[in-house]
Order: sequence, then structure tokens, then C-alpha cells
Amino acid sequence: MNKKRLIQIKTSKLRKIRNNYRGVIIAACSWQQTKAMESDSVDSNDDWWSIERPLRASICVCPSCFNSKSDMVYNPVLEKLFCSKCYELNKKFKTSRLYP
Repeated sequence: MNKKRLIQIKTSKLRKIRNNYRGVIIAACSWQQTKAMESDSVDSNDDWWSIERPLRASICVCPSCFNSKSDMVYNPVLEKLFCSKCYELNKKFKTSRLYP
């Protein structure tokens, strides 16, 4: 994607379904991470991050505030999906910075 995209659901019933699916995915990832940390293998930390990185890059959670209940906005500069509040804060910060 090259442009800013707002992924928004206006219907409350569909929003509830979206949030429940996100919750199921997050719970499954948490369960897998718990299993990875309980194992006594040397690579348990690598296993944990192999689950965490794709979760943070997905549309399920915002990478900055870990919110999973709001609409997401694609930021083409960072190539990530942020919740609408974090996207606005990031945009304000970027425009208010003083460049030398």
C-alpha cells in the first residue's frame, strides 16, 4: 500500500465480531508464548519473539499502545498499522518537530 488507509467498521455488530476475533488471536498467541517460556530449551526467548513480532506487525494490535479494540490506520512511511489515536499523535508530533 502506498497511501494512508483507514480500516474502519461502522456497524456495531461487525465491530464486536472483529474485536472478538482479535481477542481469540491474541489469546492463542499468549498461550503459545507461555508454552514457549515454560519449556526449558535454550531458544525459548527466540520462540517467544517469533510469536510476538508477527502479532505486533498485524492488524490485531497497535504496535505503540497495544490497543486491540479500535480502528486501524496504515502509515505508509513506517509501513505499519496504528490505531487512529496513535496515528494522530504521531502525525502531530511529526509536524510539530523543529528541523535544524
